[in-house]
Amino acid sequence: MVNEKIIYRLDGGKKLGYGHIHRAIELRKFLIKKFDVKFVITRESSGFSYLKKKTKNVIFLNKNFFLDKLIDSQTKAIIYDTVFLSQRELIRIKKIKIKIIALEDFQKISNNYANLIINAIVSGNKSKFYKIKNGEKYTGSKYKVFKTNIENYKKKLSKKKEMVTISLGGGEVYDGEILKVIKSLYPILIKYNLKINLIIGNGVSDKTYLKIKELSLKIKIYRNLDNIFSILSKSLFVICGGGGTAYESAYFNCVTFFITRVSHQKRNINFFLKNSFGKKLPHLSKKKELNIFFERYLLNKKFILEQQKISKKIISSNGIHKVVKLIKDKINER
Repeated sequence: MVNEKIIYRLDGGKKLGYGHIHRAIELRKFLIKKFDVKFVITRESSGFSYLKKKTKNVIFLNKNFFLDKLIDSQTKAIIYDTVFLSQRELIRIKKIKIKIIALEDFQKISNNYANLIINAIVSGNKSKFYKIKNGEKYTGSKYKVFKTNIENYKKKLSKKKEMVTISLGGGEVYDGEILKVIKSLYPILIKYNLKINLIIGNGVSDKTYLKIKELSLKIKIYRNLDNIFSILSKSLFVICGGGGTAYESAYFNCVTFFITRVSHQKRNINFFLKNSFGKKLPHLSKKKELNIFFERYLLNKKFILEQQKISKKIISSNGIHKVVKLIKDKINER
């Protein structure tokens, strides 16, 4: 019987995206073999509802409720997988002397408190190890967590089709966001005789879905898929934000175009661009610039081949087993 506990603090939903939630679900599959994993979420009820469908062991915490109130003698660690890290809370948790593990702390808030930090940034072939005040910090794309079945689709990878897939995560940053994207990009993309896919997730309303359907466009719409790997593996081009889909696109050697959506994804996009992977789209309101942009890249065979080569350096494997091992080793450390 499992007695030792992990509190897994995360956030996500329609506006923040579902990347942190999906990672948490995948890591839990391995961690529950030894630990009782309790998810704690404070931002976005939509993320909470999604998690509730996956596990009963999840609570929605009032922002004014301190996390240390949930800790008991069986709690061995807290994993922070959120962009809303609080120094005040970290100070309180540190006094209890349990292991603190932070995933994706780019603002370095946890540097003086965490025992383990794992930042799966885009780093090309490079990964780095640092000693921090209370433990270790690992950075690099080899620590990026995907669903374990992603490898099956990589093995089946065949010649890319003349296909562009638009995937902006599980929700919308604002109502009508995806409809605006489609109305801006479709008239341009259709001129290139590309098959156009649109993937929309759990956080996209029925209203938005029906409005897109009513446009009667030559677009294949996929909704609420368990995974999008079969589609990405066949797509030559992908248009996405800076979240999990960007990493999956690189994994499948897709030529990737970024739409800047939310502030915490801008950092990821910049990491990709710094490593010469992908291109950032002009603002959707600038039709002339969008036309020039796609004319420059969609038919540019040299650019396409270069991007596919670069993608293999960006990320080539699933880091889930590395991350699970680091977490378990840290918790078991005396």
